[in-house]
Amino acid sequence: MVELGNKIRAFRKERGWSLQDLADHISVDVSRQHLSKIETGTIKLSEFWMREIAAALGLADPADLLADRGRDLRQSEAVYRAPPSADTDPEVVKSVLYPGHPQSFWMQVSAPSLALAGVLPGDYLIVDPNVVPRRGDPVVVQCYDEARADAETRLLEFQPPYLVPRSTDLRYQPMAVDDGRARVVGVVVCRYARRPVSG
Repeated sequence: MVELGNKIRAFRKERGWSLQDLADHISVDVSRQHLSKIETGTIKLSEFWMREIAAALGLADPADLLADRGRDLRQSEAVYRAPPSADTDPEVVKSVLYPGHPQSFWMQVSAPSLALAGVLPGDYLIVDPNVVPRRGDPVVVQCYDEARADAETRLLEFQPPYLVPRSTDLRYQPMAVDDGRARVVGVVVCRYARRPVSG
């Protein structure tokens, strides 16, 4: 019960939401005190509340609250929220947050393809090309468009046999992992969010 509450809290904080923000996203009236009791395991989470909370968090399936998703961005990955100063060098941030991995690289998110997973434009990501992706991992994918002889970098979630966006924007569509036009170049191992955490 407490473990489920911890997962709900992790999903909520990943979005930068307070308890009141989560309450505001739920389709029925609920107090932040009630949600706090759910997160701490003080009260039992009914199937109804599981569905409501999952929907508010943007999860397609309430079972996602129960799933052990490895190094999922929302559960065990290190996420740092502090507005960097204008002169913050991402290479310095990488050397502090993910030392000893010279082949890793940083990138700044520019599109909302994983917005429902809490990864927003402006966030810095540290990507490791040597990590083998597991189900639920956010991955950087190089997509090739043969017609235009062009390539595009996308941030997607590894859900074999697909690479899927976590966005309400219909421009982002799932693609097959074995699609010859797509190549996973690395797994997101750390995120430096450029907004303050609340709640």
